[in-house]
Order: sequence, then C-alpha cells, then structure tokens
Amino acid sequence: MIDLEAKVGARGQAVIPKPIRDQMGIQPGDQVSFRIEDGRIVVEKVDPDELLDEFLSAYEKRQLPEDVDWDREHGSQYDQRFDRARQED
Repeated sequence: MIDLEAKVGARGQAVIPKPIRDQMGIQPGDQVSFRIEDGRIVVEKVDPDELLDEFLSAYEKRQLPEDVDWDREHGSQYDQRFDRARQED
C-alpha cells in the first residue's frame, strides 16, 4: 500500500504523486474519474475500452439491410468523384 499526500492548489488541482501514477500506469493524457464513496474521494484510471464502450452504448444499434449491395449503391459515387478529380488534373 502506498500512502502519500498532495496539496490542493488555489485552482482546486492536486498532482497525483509519481509513485502512485507509476503503480497505476497513469500517463499524461490519460482519463481519470472521481467519485465520493463513504466520505472519501476515489480517483480511478479510466480504461479507454470502457470509455469507448460507454460512448458506443449511447447509440442505438441498427441492423443493416442484408439485401443491399453497398458497393453498387455507394461505390459508384466514389468512382464518379475519382473520375472528376482525374479530369481536373
């Protein structure tokens, strides 16, 4: 168990001590979450996969129609764009 203290600055910021960051694998740019639990502030590293799963779960999953030829439906518009781009060169 690591037991360290940090001072809260004027803007409400506290630095997570390096030994704790190292043990938890927290790198610059990582997300952390805060919650209050039994009168304590709990800080946890957010797993990027969980963050993505949470984001994606907010959107309704839809089944794509199976009877659509997506290449035929949408591929032709890209062919037309490429043809136009080649003509402009």
